Amino acid sequence: MPTSVAGKVLMWIGIGFFGLIALLDAITLPVEYNASNRALKILEQSEILDKEETEKAKKVLMAAALTYVASLVNSLLNLLRFILVFAMHSKKRD
Repeated sequence: MPTSVAGKVLMWIGIGFFGLIALLDAITLPVEYNASNRALKILEQSEILDKEETEKAKKVLMAAALTYVASLVNSLLNLLRFILVFAMHSKKRD
């Protein structure tokens, strides 16, 4: 039994949404790195933190930025998974 047209359309819509999420994650990544770098510069210029605290703040800000890297990787893997599922399902049904 072939896959219905509506089913294929819904799969493409889902793939499109996952692609959009991956795109937004990719756009957000450099913005977050820039924000972390600016925050670190402000902390250094204001001399609120001593050298040891500044190093710790740098690690925390980098860890925060890396969460966006993880989010992008997750989005790309989900997108790939749905594309592969769609491709395998289409081959089985045709």
